[in-house]
Amino acid sequence: MRNFLDHPSPKSTLLSARLLAVLCAAAALSPVQAQTSNTQTSNTQVTPAPGLSVPQFKPPKVDWNKELRVISGVSVAGGGDLVFIGSDARIHRTDAGGTELWNYAAGDLGRAYPVITPQGGVIAASYDDSLYALDPAGKLLWKVRLDGDIFATPALRGDGSVIAATAGGTVHALSAAGKVLWTFKAGAPVFSSPAIAADGTIYLGTQGSQLLALTPEGKLKWSFRAGSLVFSSPAIDAAGNIYFGSSDRKLYALDPAGGLRWTRQTGLFVNASPIVTSTGLVVVGSYDGKVYAVKTDGQDAWTYATGSPVAAPAVELSDGTVVVPDLSGTIHAISAGGQALWQLRTGKKMDLGVTVSDAGTLYFVTEGGGLNAVQGVRPLAVGPWTTFHALPSAVGRAPSVGELAAAAQARKGAASAALTALTPLAPVAAAPPATTPTATTP
Repeated sequence: MRNFLDHPSPKSTLLSARLLAVLCAAAALSPVQAQTSNTQTSNTQVTPAPGLSVPQFKPPKVDWNKELRVISGVSVAGGGDLVFIGSDARIHRTDAGGTELWNYAAGDLGRAYPVITPQGGVIAASYDDSLYALDPAGKLLWKVRLDGDIFATPALRGDGSVIAATAGGTVHALSAAGKVLWTFKAGAPVFSSPAIAADGTIYLGTQGSQLLALTPEGKLKWSFRAGSLVFSSPAIDAAGNIYFGSSDRKLYALDPAGGLRWTRQTGLFVNASPIVTSTGLVVVGSYDGKVYAVKTDGQDAWTYATGSPVAAPAVELSDGTVVVPDLSGTIHAISAGGQALWQLRTGKKMDLGVTVSDAGTLYFVTEGGGLNAVQGVRPLAVGPWTTFHALPSAVGRAPSVGELAAAAQARKGAASAALTALTPLAPVAAAPPATTPTATTP
């Protein structure tokens, strides 16, 4: 989970200041300078694709906005309920329309996405070093205090156990009942949310500039060193390959054994978490104001210019549209080929990804905690990692065949519904999105 610097707890102030200094130093290089650097180090010339005739759409309208003081990511439970943490340091559950069902007082703020269990329960992380497990009605099942602030969204394993990592630099495995199963010392603070592969391997990034792979039993399987800090949370494709970004301005692709497959240079640091689309594109935004789509073999598909830094993960909708917000407060809808479809300007900072329910409602949070809903859009695509932490319930585990089939069935009605909210305008000849040098391979 990124962007914790906006809401640090008192004891993390020194750590936050140090990290902020590192990020500011990285940001000091302008996009123009970064582009020049990329050009000088590339050995490949890219020929821009010809312009395409692309239908444009009016931006959708916001159907409702509620000032709910949301501070964390928003997760979707079965039936469409929404779960989030507020700036009041409470865990909230609302219905799909934002009407509160219950809330529970945590010991501090928290920005990690709450995780929804298959039973409808909630696992939420807070800056008070604690994990909270609540039943569907909001009753506390257990609470466990760990060794540091928890900024990263926990991951839920198939047996109900939980993997959580802390700013204290420890990875914890807890049973479904909240008992400690094992711990692993990562050697540096962890702000990257764990991702669990189909074989149970646990992947996460560290502030020691590493991507770690742990066995299901909590032993180090392998480590890979990037060029700088890893805030980005890993995404996993259908073949088990791993993708993540780094403050060294690169998107990395590793194989399941930890070998480097390729890297993609960007203009500034990549703190956002990538997604893997249903068609095999790795999509991630950078602080250079661009969204990059790279094929899983390392070849560029397209690059889209947002004009403002991107800190949030993208999502893929069922028709291949990619939706991503930028820090200026604009939501961009990008076609499967990389062309602009529409933009929704809010004028308020957005550093959290949008959340899309199976019913086809798109939720987003703006600075100040406003929760907004756009109804009648397509639901998520069905794929290996089409949204942050793989599913709207934020479980952080590669979906099984059964889970993918269930998701396809749940989204079928919304996917086939008429998109009355998207009114097409006359087709226009769209210039190709700006391209930068292709991926580098080892």
